[in-house]
Amino acid sequence: MKRVLNELEFLTWSMGEPANAGLACRFFAELSIEQLSSALALMQERHPLLGTTLVLDERGMPWLTSDGVQPIEPVIVDREGDDHVLKVLEAEMALPFQAPPRPLTRVIWLRPMDARREPSDMIICGPHFLGDAVSHVIFFRDLFHLVDETPGQVTPLDEPTRQSTILPFAVRSMMPKTPVKFKRWFAFLKLFHAISSMRAKKRDPIENFAFKTSRMQFSAALTSELVSRCKREGVTVQAAVCTAFSRRFNTIYTPVNLRDRLAVPVGDAIGLFATGSNVWMRYNGRKSFWDNARVYQKKLVKALRPSSLFFIYTLLNPAVPMSMLRQFWELFSGSADAGRLAITNWGVLEKLGISSTMGRFRIDSFTGAVSARVNSIVIFVHTLGGTMHLQPMYNEHLIPSSEIEQIVRDATRLLGSALK
Repeated sequence: MKRVLNELEFLTWSMGEPANAGLACRFFAELSIEQLSSALALMQERHPLLGTTLVLDERGMPWLTSDGVQPIEPVIVDREGDDHVLKVLEAEMALPFQAPPRPLTRVIWLRPMDARREPSDMIICGPHFLGDAVSHVIFFRDLFHLVDETPGQVTPLDEPTRQSTILPFAVRSMMPKTPVKFKRWFAFLKLFHAISSMRAKKRDPIENFAFKTSRMQFSAALTSELVSRCKREGVTVQAAVCTAFSRRFNTIYTPVNLRDRLAVPVGDAIGLFATGSNVWMRYNGRKSFWDNARVYQKKLVKALRPSSLFFIYTLLNPAVPMSMLRQFWELFSGSADAGRLAITNWGVLEKLGISSTMGRFRIDSFTGAVSARVNSIVIFVHTLGGTMHLQPMYNEHLIPSSEIEQIVRDATRLLGSALK
């Protein structure tokens, strides 16, 4: 297999390195290296993108290929306590892409001394253009099934592997053949950025990508109360969580799962099938939390319309010279703006086929990770077993841990007070 990157992959690849995404799963189960390696081989058959690497042609354009790519060889590490996985995951975010013939996808198993009493931590990690959070959840779901069932053969989900064009036709028809439209838009953006930078605090460019993460969770009772209250108030949980952070951040980016909006039926395939949109709202302290949340909900619905979701793809595409694309992303990374926030909600994991018990595996928790030269704070949200988990990830050279802790504490306190 060999094909050029599709539109979603190309945009994320153009950000440069590091631009990784990963997911760690903590589970209880007895597992051998042989069982894991066999299951990973079957995973590469079922999800062919796991068996690819990246090559550049003579024009510098990126291609995915499976020619001569080696199998995924899991890295086995002796587990050293509950926080060990966070350190490994943070370090993985700053690594460059693996070079051929190794596959782009990496798997690290933090193996306990006694699996009957201690949990394991396992990480899937790779370039963000090759997988999103939903894909990584699907990875663990399918991996655990294959370890337990070990079928004689698997059905490949190879549609994304074969297609280099997956955006809806209406979007593709608006993609220009020349970079003229982007040049005009970029010129305006640079002018706006220059004016904004005159008022902003001067910072040195961020070159050291030291990513940090932490975790917290709501109780099952509080999670249930939040979901019920959101239904009564006519807002989504995503809108409520974003509203809680909007007192600190006027602009919040919401990633969106595109699996049911694409021209190609990707189903449960692993790949990058997500984009997102920004919502701007200034929290009004004179109104109630839920009045603010309803305003946010209306803005969010508008931001998730196709015209907003896919707008960036009508500008940034392979018709734009690579040097100009790099300048575009450097405009963001060089500013070292600590005011960018993304809140990505994976939803209820049971709807993706993940449950607290899957065959021999007892699932304890998931920890997400993402990195990019676009400096931002990311809040991962998901619900498993009726409990909502909230996890920030950030660049500690951009914003200190103490400030992140205060931001999360203030937001959760506001959300908690709204439920009283």
